Amino acid sequence: MLLQFKIRNYRSYKEEVTFSMEAESSKLKGNIFDFELGNTQNVRYLKTSAIYGANASGKTNLVRALSTMIYFIIAKPKVDEPIELYDPFRFDEKVAHEPAYFELTFIGPHNYKYIYSFEVKGKEVLTEDLYFYPNSRRTLLFKRQRREGDNMIHTGILGDSMNKKEISVFANQLVLSKFGDDEPDELLSSVFLYFVKYIIINAVNANQQALLRQSVSHEIFGNEVIRNKVAAILQAADTKISGLDLIKYEPEKVFDEEKRRDVRRLIHTEFIFCIIFMTRRTS
Repeated sequence: MLLQFKIRNYRSYKEEVTFSMEAESSKLKGNIFDFELGNTQNVRYLKTSAIYGANASGKTNLVRALSTMIYFIIAKPKVDEPIELYDPFRFDEKVAHEPAYFELTFIGPHNYKYIYSFEVKGKEVLTEDLYFYPNSRRTLLFKRQRREGDNMIHTGILGDSMNKKEISVFANQLVLSKFGDDEPDELLSSVFLYFVKYIIINAVNANQQALLRQSVSHEIFGNEVIRNKVAAILQAADTKISGLDLIKYEPEKVFDEEKRRDVRRLIHTEFIFCIIFMTRRTS
């Protein structure tokens, strides 16, 4: 689970900005979850959090930074390709060609707390390290080291518990990505798989909108508890909607062949679900 996310010099973010799910003091007691870590320490975090602001204030870029960062971990670029994640702040010449920084604090395998960070620039990962807390002390799992005179290959140095083993990695790829294919390790491969299972939905992306509609429709149609909760939210928003009535349509019976292909291409499923809103009568 995500605890904290930091970025610097990425798109509209020139200075370092932090998005945190860690709970400090909050009056919303129902939104706080107490979690016992694998080292028996406790952490308090928020179940939900919201980002709000004016148009073009950077909300989408924060989500984009997180999703692109995770994609960079699980789908490494080919040798010598530019790093897509590198997209610095362009409106200040002093930082327009400087590294971009990313840091993620999360609860991962074995319920330990992890801190993973790296810097990128152009076609190169400049710094990278991963720490975790098997006890109250921060412990290094690996760090990255650039090879003097070699712009193509860097070295990943594992921590003391792994005898400071050294592995080679291309300059534009992450050390962590190595543990998803050619460097199997029980703990570090589990950390890699943690990111594979991340689900980030960017609602302004057309493809993700279609997948989101499909997923929500299935959940609402098949789960009465969720359906009632959605209805309660709509009522609380004063939409004058009193409930939901669902009808499942088979495209073969509703659309012609051309339209059916369009629907299948959009949602990649055999059925579509239509939600009919019932409004309260007002007198």
